[in-house]
Amino acid sequence: NFGRSFNRGYSFSYMGSLPAQGTGNWVTPIELDPVTPSTVYIGYSKLWKSTNNGSTWSSTSQNFPTGNIDVFAIAPSNTQIIYAAINNDFYRSTNGGASWTALQISGTSSITGITVSNVNANQVWVSRSGYGNGSKVFESTNGGTTWTNISGSLPSLPANCIVFENGSLSGVYVGTDVGVYYRDATMSDWTPFFNG
Repeated sequence: NFGRSFNRGYSFSYMGSLPAQGTGNWVTPIELDPVTPSTVYIGYSKLWKSTNNGSTWSSTSQNFPTGNIDVFAIAPSNTQIIYAAINNDFYRSTNGGASWTALQISGTSSITGITVSNVNANQVWVSRSGYGNGSKVFESTNGGTTWTNISGSLPSLPANCIVFENGSLSGVYVGTDVGVYYRDATMSDWTPFFNG
């Protein structure tokens, strides 16, 4: 079940009927539209959408061929562009989830997080799980068509999540098993962001 709050988390109520078909992962991804917060998306084996705070749902597309959605992100500057990942498979939609294009990204470990620039819908980053060296964070500036490995000196541990800092020069925070790291376009590598 999912709860919703209209008073900044002081109280929660049941969000209503979840999508009638399909099931989500143990941690089912759910995201608010970054422009219209009454629009909610939830990732099952297909992406579902609610335009009334989760009271009713409609599917945006057919089932993904590779399983349940692990993570997805909606571009703040163009909410028709949505990125999704299932294990190490990466997808992009340019029509609000109605259709999806599978895109190639190097590496075999699962994608754990997706974040998108708030001013450029084609600038996207992903974090990855696993213990392999040098395969933790990838960046694309063309909507996922090509990727640059920006893992740098990140530890050989799972990178569990990634967040873009709005208004920054490509600043992103990545959460790993041992702490948070930060990097932006002015830096050649990651710096620990542990204190405070």
